[in-house]
Amino acid sequence: IQVGEEESNHSFTFDHAFPPLTSQLEFYSTCITPLIQSCLEGYNATILAYGQTGSGKTHTIIGEFERGRNQEQLKADAELDDETGVIPRALHDIFLGMEKIKMECEEGKEDDDEIGEINQHQSLALSSSKPQFEYQIKVQFLELYGEQIHDLIIKDFKIESDRNDLK
Repeated sequence: IQVGEEESNHSFTFDHAFPPLTSQLEFYSTCITPLIQSCLEGYNATILAYGQTGSGKTHTIIGEFERGRNQEQLKADAELDDETGVIPRALHDIFLGMEKIKMECEEGKEDDDEIGEINQHQSLALSSSKPQFEYQIKVQFLELYGEQIHDLIIKDFKIESDRNDLK
């Protein structure tokens, strides 16, 4: 995209540009799903929504998330609808992906146990070489507004460890 007159024009490059009526699912599938897969492979990812006031950043990132629902209602509504935003979809996919990886690790261990029936000594060597299933997830939800950064998880935290102790 070029902006400006011929003498002082500026060029901007984008990975994707979407029309105004793009669905949450189409946007998520195109831009966010590859980042989630990378996270499950151990890489970091950042998602940034930038734009003027009223341009739809909050709707894209959060969606039509009803704040008044309790935990039981949220669990019952585990299926994502068309208006679900990036954050709820990403968290949903991250935890589903972790469960899938955990199951694959456990299946690998069961395969090792079957081998052990044939040769117990070989089984011990194989099972001890399998890595344990372990993940550590850290998230931050920050808002940058008027050159001020606001933490959207903890309003007033005195020490950094408060954030790391959240369950």
